[in-house]
Amino acid sequence: MKKANYTCLQKVPSFVILCIYFIGYLIICPQLTVFMTKLLTPNATVLHVPTMLILNIIILVSIFFLARNIWSQAWYSFKENYKEQIKRIFIMIGCILLLNMVLGLIITLITGIEDSQNQEVIKSNLQAAPFYTFFGTCIFAPIVEEFVFRGAIFSLLRNKYSFLISAIVSSLIFGGIHLISSIVSMQWMDLIYIFLYGGMGYILAYNYEKSGSILVSIGIHMGNNLFAFIMMMLK
Repeated sequence: MKKANYTCLQKVPSFVILCIYFIGYLIICPQLTVFMTKLLTPNATVLHVPTMLILNIIILVSIFFLARNIWSQAWYSFKENYKEQIKRIFIMIGCILLLNMVLGLIITLITGIEDSQNQEVIKSNLQAAPFYTFFGTCIFAPIVEEFVFRGAIFSLLRNKYSFLISAIVSSLIFGGIHLISSIVSMQWMDLIYIFLYGGMGYILAYNYEKSGSILVSIGIHMGNNLFAFIMMMLK
């Protein structure tokens, strides 16, 4: 497989992006949200949504700024053949939805579990704060996660290793992040969903490699999450 051009990506402070996500977003933001919730509403039973939204926007803007060189390279690669790129996005959204359906059915038959803990959390958030859930799943996650897992992790690995190794490692990390709530709650059967989330991560890495534009993987990721969001709203 032809290796994509990651010249612009090498200029991006990937380490800072990873720190913002893994330390800032996953560790500091939840603790800060709990603190602000208790400070503003001592008897609250749910986290303070405006605080979560503001913190997410700060994370999004920070990573967007740090990854600005990716945008210029991605836009150039995208507009060179935008019709094919848009076609690729829609075809791959269909492939991921089919993969999710097949793997989800197999996992349900094996374990009896219909949804992962991650999906249950999203459903719970949807009932409590639909706008925040839409922002988090359909805007924040596709953009931030693509910069982190494809723009930073995959690209850093790809500069040294083969596509297969880079895609598998970055996809396993991507899948593992989506299973954090399962690990924390010790629902070990949920770990089987690593195949579903990891498979999605592999498809995203493959299309990032083939298209040379992170806009394509963002588009695929966004389309998949939007479809899932709509399906949850209709239930």
